[in-house]
Amino acid sequence: MSKLSAHQRKARELLQQGEWNAALLELQRIAALDPNNPAVHNSIGDVHLRKDDVATACEHFETAISLYASLGLHNNAVALCRKVIRLGPERLEVRFQLARLRMEQGLRAEGVTPDTWDREAAGIRVRRERVGGA
Repeated sequence: MSKLSAHQRKARELLQQGEWNAALLELQRIAALDPNNPAVHNSIGDVHLRKDDVATACEHFETAISLYASLGLHNNAVALCRKVIRLGPERLEVRFQLARLRMEQGLRAEGVTPDTWDREAAGIRVRRERVGGA
């Protein structure tokens, strides 16, 4: 069994047992051996989410989005974009990535024009001001 396979097996076991910290260590080892695997970054993000570390989770999801897109797996990237937007609606870069992906897929109606982009950014600023954010 290869080193990568051993870490994958161990990570699966730890995830099933709900051992988030130990699973995270195994997943990080896998990412070190296979840094361009979007599924690994997605899994790392999921574990951080279970640990209520949304910011770090979103960072890993964003890495996975880029990797999925570079592999031509646009539907996977789109699904993760939507997940990140649900977790952090203020993440404008992810909204832009989603729009670009949808337009690349020929779904122009789901893409954005500069006009809608400006309206979306303004709406986020207003929501932040209402809750006392920066």
